[in-house]
Amino acid sequence: MSLIKYDCPCLETKRLNLRVITIKDLDDLRVLYHDEITYQYLNRKMMHEEKNPHLLFRGHKQSIEEINKIRWGISLKTDNVLIGEISLYDIHEWDTGIVGYRLRHEFWNNGYGTEALMEVSEYAFQKLSLRRLEATVVVENIASIRVLEKCGFKREKLVQNEKFGDTYCDFYLYSSHKIHSKSRNAEIIVQSP
Repeated sequence: MSLIKYDCPCLETKRLNLRVITIKDLDDLRVLYHDEITYQYLNRKMMHEEKNPHLLFRGHKQSIEEINKIRWGISLKTDNVLIGEISLYDIHEWDTGIVGYRLRHEFWNNGYGTEALMEVSEYAFQKLSLRRLEATVVVENIASIRVLEKCGFKREKLVQNEKFGDTYCDFYLYSSHKIHSKSRNAEIIVQSP
């Protein structure tokens, strides 16, 4: 697998800016990462960098840089406060990638996750020319399942009693495949295998 450092382009939706996370977001990252409710479906404890988000900006870095991954901060256009993050990772030269997202719990059930995932999916299919996106979700996370399905992801299979985060549980594998896409901010047309 090739190691590629992808730029994090600013993406825009009707209500959101998807943008580079910078050191100026440190206070908002602390709120996001210390929101215990957001961890209930991640099935893991806080990672070291989540407990201490300033470590993401070690040295003189002003923004988060990663290999084979693009991480966007999700902020409202109205005030630019960071309300979550969405990532496209494990981007492979064979045209696949994995998406993951989380929002501060007080912003759940407002359509922000759907809006952000639609935009990132379109970017992945149109700009990166990926053919397939995947996501995993624990079976109890009904809200995230709805987000995936609204964005055209199809359930491929149920994985039972396998490791997910720090525990063993049941989770679904979802995927979305590129057929074609309409103009920017339009619904992505996808097909399940």
